[in-house]
Amino acid sequence: MSPRIPAWLGLALVALAMAIYIAGYAWSVPHTDTADELVHAYAIRHGLAYPAEGPFLGRAAHFGPFWFYLTALPLFVRDSWLAAALFIGFVCALKFPLAYHCGKRVLDRDFGVLWAIALFIPGWSSIEEICFLNPNAVDAAVLAVVALCLHGLAAPWRMRHFFVLGLAAGLAMHVHPTAIPVFLLAIPVFARQRREWRASIARGTIAAAIGFVLPFVPYLASQAMHGFPDVHSATGYFVRDISIANIVHAPAILFGYVTGGPAAIARYLAGWSEPAAHALGAVFGIALVVSLLALGSATGRRAWLAFTASFVAFGAWLACMRPTTPAQFTWVLLPSVAGLLALGLWALLRYRGARPLVAMIAIASVALNAYFVAAIARTVEGGESALPSSVLDVGGGSPGHVFRDVWFPAYRHAALGEFLCASAARRVVHGHLAYVVDKDLGLDTLFSCGDRASMLLLSTMPGTHVFGMTHGFWQALAWSPECWIGSLGIERDAVPLVRRDAMTVADGSTYLAREPADRPAELRTESFEAPSGSALLVTNVLGGYEGFAIESASVDGRPATPIASNDLSALYGAPAPGGNAPAHWTFAIRTTRIAGVEILAVANHRGSPHECALASARPAE
Repeated sequence: MSPRIPAWLGLALVALAMAIYIAGYAWSVPHTDTADELVHAYAIRHGLAYPAEGPFLGRAAHFGPFWFYLTALPLFVRDSWLAAALFIGFVCALKFPLAYHCGKRVLDRDFGVLWAIALFIPGWSSIEEICFLNPNAVDAAVLAVVALCLHGLAAPWRMRHFFVLGLAAGLAMHVHPTAIPVFLLAIPVFARQRREWRASIARGTIAAAIGFVLPFVPYLASQAMHGFPDVHSATGYFVRDISIANIVHAPAILFGYVTGGPAAIARYLAGWSEPAAHALGAVFGIALVVSLLALGSATGRRAWLAFTASFVAFGAWLACMRPTTPAQFTWVLLPSVAGLLALGLWALLRYRGARPLVAMIAIASVALNAYFVAAIARTVEGGESALPSSVLDVGGGSPGHVFRDVWFPAYRHAALGEFLCASAARRVVHGHLAYVVDKDLGLDTLFSCGDRASMLLLSTMPGTHVFGMTHGFWQALAWSPECWIGSLGIERDAVPLVRRDAMTVADGSTYLAREPADRPAELRTESFEAPSGSALLVTNVLGGYEGFAIESASVDGRPATPIASNDLSALYGAPAPGGNAPAHWTFAIRTTRIAGVEILAVANHRGSPHECALASARPAE
């Protein structure tokens, strides 16, 4: 069948999808795992340490250090959060040309184009661009194995080919264990190599095994030197979480991925209404049914059966891996789902009248996803996030809840680091800024001036006190900060109202960077006076590690309600003017660690002559 999609249009759409996908990483946000990976990458880049073990996957096992060394590569060019984000984005974006290549081998060039474009759909995979982690590359890793297996089904192999297949499988395992079902493709490859070209399966198996084990060698050596500590944690994970009985959850996971993912992204990150978001999810469900059109031809039927089998196999594996299925586990489903979506469009190409429609759908798909990337970027710029609890269990087992966090864009980390490094004095960071800096493990200043030891959290001691709060919180006050850096409005005269001991920024020497609280929350009361005309920001600086909830608040004996809030903080407006007398506030706070909760007075400095000490920090409007 001759190609129906012009070559220039197909390649342009694939390249455009790849470019937009990579650009989205410029707005990726802080995450504990991301910062952990960058801390190790920085150590490698500057010769401080050469880790022999990789990321702690599920707090069960580490595997090899491949991902840390890969992440370190852009830091040899520049110590930059953005450089690392875009580089990892590029590595993960290799899934687009890989899908194009594999699609040409499976059916034809048209299908390769459609499969690559279909990888760029809104859904749970959109979170890849929000926070870059090693699982982000699972699609590229799986498709690399698929490409090698397709080659093995079409041409005779030498031992080096078996070795490369084993190496690719080992690296896919390092990216994330959700890739394991793709290893089944090696079975027909080995069988065909033996049947058609009389390859030595014994030698091929040995070569593949050597390639597979090679990335694990540093990890195994390290484990042997330390008494195999991962045996205990990995055994606990297997006994506690992995169960064949959980396979009954597979249909809910697959349905939640296909329809729930697009709906969640549209609703919470693009601001769509709930009916419109669910309608988008339904559209993708219907589009998947259209793939049945491929059953009309023998080649289409074989492809449909292969993609459907892979979709079901990966879904079953995800269900068995653990009782709940977080969004990042489902990213491995994308090649299968995209393949089925592409098959429906490919089948339509057989009808001359439908070809313009297929071209329009392909172009509209890229445009739709460009829209979603831009919508996510706007959300990150605002600093206030909202994600449903289904992000922790795509199958829907978790109770309904919306997580509200503070986000900060990757492309502004350098500006933040330069700003914080501008003061030679000891710096104390407060509010949302403190939360971001601690979650970043102090990498902003480490990258900018090689120092994070002189930065503290919470302290009321003398020094430079820098306070930051998101756009949404400043808008709730209708006040302006000194300047904006990324999603945070910055002030340099924060006034802590309750005494707190200084706390150092987490340094990433352990994983997790801080141990999550395992004690019950206690109700604590804080009473104090605040300057007249001041608003109050209450922040759990250790959000994500320590529990926090404000049960009641009052000012001068009257109940007070927050004008803005999220999971780690609440903002209270200034009480009605009552002269210059200070206001008396009382809070009842339930928390696992009151030492991590600070209360700041926020003054209105609109029209203040202060300027940030960084040229790239734009003045507040």
